Amino acid sequence: MLTKRFEDGQGWMLVDNTCSGGTRVEDDLLGCGHCPVPIPKARWTMNGGWRCHSCHKPLCEICRKRPPTLKCVGTDADQLERALSDLHRREQNAKVLGI
Repeated sequence: MLTKRFEDGQGWMLVDNTCSGGTRVEDDLLGCGHCPVPIPKARWTMNGGWRCHSCHKPLCEICRKRPPTLKCVGTDADQLERALSDLHRREQNAKVLGI
């Protein structure tokens, strides 16, 4: 199996089983917006092509079955917000402890 994946989660896949009597499958890849799982485009469209309601990115089967939340967990802005709040909490703890 040959796979090339780009930074935005999209890529290309080639599965060549012709030597063992199988088939050759070539497909585009999409990246799940909430986890690092590559999704073959044909399977994604066959399963309904689910997208997140907040960030509108494609979702894999596992993320699609999770209950919806008010805030998207997969966006970069949320990760930045969590990192900043964690940094602020650490600074406040250091002030209280006198470090």
